[in-house]
Amino acid sequence: MSLLFHGVVLLVLALVTFGPAPLSGLPLLIDVGTAVVEADVAIDASVELIPADAVSATAIDPLPAEVAAGDLPFGMPPPDSSAALDVVPDTSRAVGPDLPAVDVLMEEFSRSQAVLGVAAAPAKPDRPRWPGFTPREPTAPREGISAAVDAAGAAEGIASTICGEIGAGQLYVVWLLDASISLVEDRKVLADTLAPFFRQYRPEAGKQGQLITSVVAYGAGAQRVAEFSPLGSDGTIRRLPIDPSGRENVMSAVVAVVSDFQVTFHRDPRRRDRLRIVIWTDESGDDTSLLEEVIALCRATGTVVHIVGPSSVLGSDRGVQPWFDKRSKGTFLLPVTRGPDSYLTERVLLPYWFDIDADAGDYEGVLAAEGRQWYGGPLRESLLAGVGPYALTRLALQTGGTFRLLDRPGEDRRFDLAKMKDYLPEYGSAAEIVEPILASPFRLGILQAVRKTYDGVNVAPPRMDFVAGRRETTYPFRLIRGTYYAQADFRQRLPRELAEQENRIRQAAVIAEEALKCFDPSLDWEYEYSKEPSRRWQAWYDLTRGRLLAMSIRYQEYLATCALVRHPGALAPPTNQINFRPGPQLRGAEEAIRNRREEAIRLLERCRDRNRGTPWELLAEWELAIPLGIGFDQTVVTPPPPGPPSTGRPQLTFPSL
Repeated sequence: MSLLFHGVVLLVLALVTFGPAPLSGLPLLIDVGTAVVEADVAIDASVELIPADAVSATAIDPLPAEVAAGDLPFGMPPPDSSAALDVVPDTSRAVGPDLPAVDVLMEEFSRSQAVLGVAAAPAKPDRPRWPGFTPREPTAPREGISAAVDAAGAAEGIASTICGEIGAGQLYVVWLLDASISLVEDRKVLADTLAPFFRQYRPEAGKQGQLITSVVAYGAGAQRVAEFSPLGSDGTIRRLPIDPSGRENVMSAVVAVVSDFQVTFHRDPRRRDRLRIVIWTDESGDDTSLLEEVIALCRATGTVVHIVGPSSVLGSDRGVQPWFDKRSKGTFLLPVTRGPDSYLTERVLLPYWFDIDADAGDYEGVLAAEGRQWYGGPLRESLLAGVGPYALTRLALQTGGTFRLLDRPGEDRRFDLAKMKDYLPEYGSAAEIVEPILASPFRLGILQAVRKTYDGVNVAPPRMDFVAGRRETTYPFRLIRGTYYAQADFRQRLPRELAEQENRIRQAAVIAEEALKCFDPSLDWEYEYSKEPSRRWQAWYDLTRGRLLAMSIRYQEYLATCALVRHPGALAPPTNQINFRPGPQLRGAEEAIRNRREEAIRLLERCRDRNRGTPWELLAEWELAIPLGIGFDQTVVTPPPPGPPSTGRPQLTFPSL
């Protein structure tokens, strides 16, 4: 009887020590509310809500009881005990228990709004929850940002970091894992790598466990799939349920985890600031408009966030990721949200007219130009920036954590992080980023020129071939055969098709000229360049102004070539197809055109030569590799022979990554 009695007492004491949260194994359904930010801010401002009556269609499927039992030492609750945790950040209530009400999400700074079109909000002030509590100092970017060769290396790095933070007392680590299908293999590697790490910190007889871990899966919603336990969570990580929604509400998931932890431990000073969150993801997230609120919550509660995440896309929030389809045995590039690398859009929106690299060609599974901005095909459209997404990186650094870059197999890691640390963007708040720009004529001129190119004009390349056959409207603009025009029909159609393209080019040329006016001729730009301390901004100046000058010449050359084609006698009588091509000679002989070409080449060559091993080298080289002049070839196309009957193309269904 004595043995039975003391056994029960020890069990109760163990439950108190390990402190399971009151929502054991229950879904955390997050209603993140609405947040209003300016459309010009590079961070995604949209948040997809999860209505209560639609949760069954979006929530992650829980692990079967027989699978999860070994990883949940305190057992799963009965199904009818389900409860939801609603976390609604807004302007009237706190985002965490006992925290003061938050301010308005975006506080406009009138000057930045007028000059840059950006509403710049300051960082949320530190509001420590407990007397005498001081938030952890932010991590310096050069120390806090690293790169891993593979998933195993990233997992080992995270384990080493956590090991160094355990110290005295208990450390609570929540593995907050992106439940997308694209990370199945990553999670297996993570589980295998962490298994010995968990065994190392398992409690011995008569001693408390130092490392207490939990697992939360997130996608459109968030779900705890392993309760806090000193026994490790590698089995649960390996068998994490898959969320098919394609949404990654990572900021909302962090709010849910921190709030739930503080509800459980807010009266225990030994635990309340001992929470660490490890985010493992291959996307930047769909609710990053909540970034400043989440940072404020983490700093006010002493929560440290470590992140393993992807390289961002230079100047864009969207990228592609290789996906191997087992049915067709093919690799496809599927769209994912991967960025952007900086708070503001710094990359000029201009096309590359001619493909010069085989890698820029025929990709399946991605439509890069369909109704969206244009950087020049998937190779250039999704050019990785060599650094992580701004929102995730800022979250990690501001909470005193770390960010580890991890690119997946099949992705082209072109840039060495050690080199890229000389080109890091600013990771401050909106106000901390915008105010120095407003004080710098050099940086302000660059950004104003960039903004002009986003004025809604279709800047995708014009047609380069007329008119036997037609091109698809999406990249890579394959020629659709089967349409044949005799010489008489060709002559009738050509003027109309030339006029359509000329109208587009004139609109784009106006935008380019307006952008070039932002480089005020009364300012000594070379002097400003020489005193600019940032290599990143120097590179942006050379690339932005150089590309604008080059494209302004291409526009004029295209119009001049169209005029030449129209000239009587320019075409041979049997011609029924024309192909424009790059050429070394400029048709415009004016001195102004020649001066522009010389300056464009000088700036682009300086950008290429001074920034070797960076994205700016590639972007400048792609422009320099194509002559600025335009020539044309005449072709006689014979009627095509009848082809075999079409069998159609197999339809493939791709997952949401």
